[in-house]
Order: sequence, then C-alpha cells, then structure tokens
Amino acid sequence: MITARFYKSKAGFEGFELTGHSGLAEAGSDVCCAAVSSAAELICNALTDFMECSAEAEVIDTGVTDGDGENVLKCSLTKGSGEAYRLMNAFYAHLKLLQEDYPQNIKVIVK
Repeated sequence: MITARFYKSKAGFEGFELTGHSGLAEAGSDVCCAAVSSAAELICNALTDFMECSAEAEVIDTGVTDGDGENVLKCSLTKGSGEAYRLMNAFYAHLKLLQEDYPQNIKVIVK
C-alpha cells in the first residue's frame, strides 16, 4: 500500500511524504503507482524548479526490498507562497480521489 502523509500548518500543507507500493499490479503495469509517482514528480519539479518558493525534495533509499517500501519521497516547503499552497492542496485532492478509486492500494493521512 502507498501511504501519503501530508503535513499541515495554519498556512496550508507544508509538505508530504510518500512510502510503499500500491501492489495493484506488477512493476511497470501498475496504474495506481504510475498515477501517484507521476503526480508527485510534477509537484516536486514545479515547486523546486518553476515556482518562486523555496522547497526541498529528496528520495531516500531505505534498502528494504520486500516490495513494501523501497523508497521514500519527501517534499517540503521551506518558504511557501499562495501558489505553492494551492498546488499542494491540488496534489492532496488528487491523491484523495485516487484513494477513493483504490482504497486497498493508497492511504492518505494528514498530520
């Protein structure tokens, strides 16, 4: 299962962390995993390379090879803007919709 943890402050979502694998299908054929991965890459690239905000993104190789958590993707705003918070909200809404479609494969949590 993919677990998406969103970190929220009074200003809005300050960051997120993605762990796990959806397990819907084999690697390369998993539409749930592809949807989450593609959207996460878009958000990270938009925040770090194209928006006037300060953000950090990192992929952590945990060394776990049992198919349930090989990598962790973390993205956090170090200085947000209205546009950055709206983009984070859009990503959160996107993952919530995916969770509705694939409740056994993705879980979205707000901390």
